[in-house]
Amino acid sequence: MPRPASPRRRRCTTGTAGRPSLPAYVVASFVGLSRVEARKHRVGDVLVGAAIGTATGHLITTKADDRVRIFPWGDTNSAGVDVTLRF
Repeated sequence: MPRPASPRRRRCTTGTAGRPSLPAYVVASFVGLSRVEARKHRVGDVLVGAAIGTATGHLITTKADDRVRIFPWGDTNSAGVDVTLRF
């Protein structure tokens, strides 16, 4: 008879897992601001990076849905992401 899944092995959906963490956002904001002040990045670069990071974190920590498929692709000339939605 198989053993039930341990609470540690299941995806954590309660508590702070999957929710934005204020200290993480403060540190990320400080890093972004310091990169702009050091003239290593432009403000737009930092904002786009923040959006990508936030979206990635959300996609990784939420339950998978078979109606949405995200497929990153790339070759030597170009790259992109295909998103397929099933209604």
